Amino acid sequence: MTSNQTPETPPTYHTESKIFLKTAGGGQSEHTAKTYHTGLDYFYTYLAETCDWRDDTPIAELTPEMFQEFPPWLLKQTYRRSERSAPAQLAESTRSLYMLAATRFLRFLVLRKRVPRFDYAEYDRIKEELSKATNVKSRPVAQKIPGPEVVAALVHAAEQPPAIKEDAAPGYRRRLMLAWRRNLALVHALRSSGMRVGEVVTLKRGDLDYDRQGAWVTGKGRKTRFVAFDDEAWEAIAAYLTNRQDDTLLVNVAQHPLFCRHDRSARTDRRLPISVRTVQNVIKELSEQANIAGRFNLSPHSLRHFFANGLLQFTGNLALVQEALGHNDPKTTRGYTRIRVEEISASVRAMSD
Repeated sequence: MTSNQTPETPPTYHTESKIFLKTAGGGQSEHTAKTYHTGLDYFYTYLAETCDWRDDTPIAELTPEMFQEFPPWLLKQTYRRSERSAPAQLAESTRSLYMLAATRFLRFLVLRKRVPRFDYAEYDRIKEELSKATNVKSRPVAQKIPGPEVVAALVHAAEQPPAIKEDAAPGYRRRLMLAWRRNLALVHALRSSGMRVGEVVTLKRGDLDYDRQGAWVTGKGRKTRFVAFDDEAWEAIAAYLTNRQDDTLLVNVAQHPLFCRHDRSARTDRRLPISVRTVQNVIKELSEQANIAGRFNLSPHSLRHFFANGLLQFTGNLALVQEALGHNDPKTTRGYTRIRVEEISASVRAMSD
């Protein structure tokens, strides 16, 4: 280094985390980037409070002990939902996500060779230790699958037509009736096919298979598969589409979304698709109307669990259920179903008779 050169500023927490969030940490989605950002903010606050970490502290000074002591510190942290609310402890799932952000940030630093006290083996050890410290146990499968009585109550609520005043404007009356028929068809479609909510909202009329009474959906990994509808679902979809009168529009009917918006701001000269949030809100509102919200936390994905478990019980064919759900790994499918030990035992005995 000559007399005119200045020593290079060593990388710091802020410079490295900024790169991480723009690349490895934030490349998945806006929500993921936001979660990682908050988690790394917590980790920096922890370092500042307990390790006398400063803005200009080189990132190379991170040690395994600093990561190991993060979980107990995080356990003591609280937040306020609003200025008037009392402090509440961070949820276990939230702490787990923040620890995941710190762990992936560490991996990022190891790969960039920014932390000399860590090699990849040490990273694996820390990762496993933190994973155990923040492990969030998933709910038992039985708690994810709504019972037949829950789904029946949901369908019953969806079947109730809206209360419309006699002097309501024709346009308003038509929107309410179309939304009602759409929601009924939507509930039946989810219940009888096991589709993901993201698949439902992207369906077009041209995806319907009238010969097989189903539809061709594009799922994860852009993979296409066939889903079937039972008679109730097919009749509800047909009634909804008939009342929509799409053939009065200039656009090719096959290009219209299968499930459309019918709110006041929706255009009348074209059909706009509904969003995932709309589907979630429909299930939530119907759950409240059916008085099942307090008994079961029902969501569109709950109906996927319901379908998978019912199909497996009816067919006993896990491979068939895997194909119907669009799963690559049968282990994933087993997470959607409830297989009783008694049924396995009875089946083994029956085979030997």
